[in-house]
Amino acid sequence: MNKPTGLLRMPGRGAGLADCLLCLLRAFSPDILLVHRLDRDTSGVMVFALTSHAQRHMSYAVRNVCGADLGAPDAWRGGC
Repeated sequence: MNKPTGLLRMPGRGAGLADCLLCLLRAFSPDILLVHRLDRDTSGVMVFALTSHAQRHMSYAVRNVCGADLGAPDAWRGGC
């Protein structure tokens, strides 16, 4: 999913911070799970999973295979 700048990935604390990408997606698939995060001011591709098994494996890949920042050039993260 392509997250635009300014949209929260998950609900924030306080009034006015309930609109988020995860909430929008859960309207279509209530069991969807967040795999990784992007800050509110960051745009980019967000990865979601439909099962906890898939979430664990994709989360592992993001952290340990490709590095936490998937937007980094290959040279910065070892050519993943």
